[in-house]
Amino acid sequence: KEALEKVLPLAKKYGASVIGLTITEKGIPETVEERIKAAYKIIESAASYGIPKEEVIIDPLTMPAGAKDPMITIEAIRKLSKEGIKTILGISNVSHGLPSREILNSAFLAMAISAGLSFAIINPLKRELMETLLASDLLVGKDKRGERFISIVGPQREEKEVKADSLSLKELIIRGETERAAKEAENLINSGEEPFSLIERYVIPGLEDVGDKYERKVYFLPQLIASAEAASSVFEVIKKFSPKSESKKGKIIMATVEGDLHDLGKKIVGLVLESFGYHIIDLGKDVPAEEVLRVSKEVKPDVVGLSCLMTTTLGNMKKTVKLLKESLPKVKVMVGGAAVNEEFAKACGADGYGKDPFQAVELVRKWVKR
Repeated sequence: KEALEKVLPLAKKYGASVIGLTITEKGIPETVEERIKAAYKIIESAASYGIPKEEVIIDPLTMPAGAKDPMITIEAIRKLSKEGIKTILGISNVSHGLPSREILNSAFLAMAISAGLSFAIINPLKRELMETLLASDLLVGKDKRGERFISIVGPQREEKEVKADSLSLKELIIRGETERAAKEAENLINSGEEPFSLIERYVIPGLEDVGDKYERKVYFLPQLIASAEAASSVFEVIKKFSPKSESKKGKIIMATVEGDLHDLGKKIVGLVLESFGYHIIDLGKDVPAEEVLRVSKEVKPDVVGLSCLMTTTLGNMKKTVKLLKESLPKVKVMVGGAAVNEEFAKACGADGYGKDPFQAVELVRKWVKR
């Protein structure tokens, strides 16, 4: 109480946050409940001086694992975190008097972050601890898209530094700048560029660059997803500015085969075809052969476009083509994707191979005369 009466007025006077240790007049509490009670006493005392809960950080105290149960501290963090109370710990106390201290410190840090720890007092020069901190923040969702983890633990970025205000649409897509990519697409169209030309000039080259970086382990999954989202934002702008066709030239079903969760390439092909006036029915990704057939019987499309990125799902593509050809022999089937080539397209019984969006357009134009 005496310590609070000395510290809290100063914190209020200078607008400082407060770190409160859950120590009582009797010493360090032995149970989770007692530490929570001590924490609320600090928070209530701070409130009486006009210091909000958000400015109070509670230290539930780390005790040596060889002497006390560290799970008391972890559970206290978990409960305080659920109440929206910020917490802090001195991590290395847990390993005091024990061998292989860095192993214990890293494990305890990961557990504390998982329980909701807000701040950690650690040695930033200890690589193992910093890697654990970064990895844990990523896994609990504190590190959006893993950007901080990748920037520090991953390989050095290859790109030369470019001024943020001078990035091209392609560069914005590569960097996953979703909002700025959409805005730049609008600017380009308003400056006289044809909406459809953005796909060929910026979107596809940008995504190809990202794909190359991903293959070479320069980019990782979070960056791949960010670039895909940026490209999708450009597609929405293109749709908004593309002239609406009064009458559709034909119906095309698009689907990524069962077992495959990749559909960005399929979306690009669908957008290009839609720009040419075709009615696109996109069934999404991981679509069973039976579902493709069911919808095809229902809507009677002119063309079914199947996509496959993974070699492990080529069998499902072949199965889908076979079902369609047996039940709807007049429907043209086009296949494409990173795992597909001309030879496979012929072998599985497809009518054509769409190597890229523009080749897909040529195939559909040849098949659908309206």
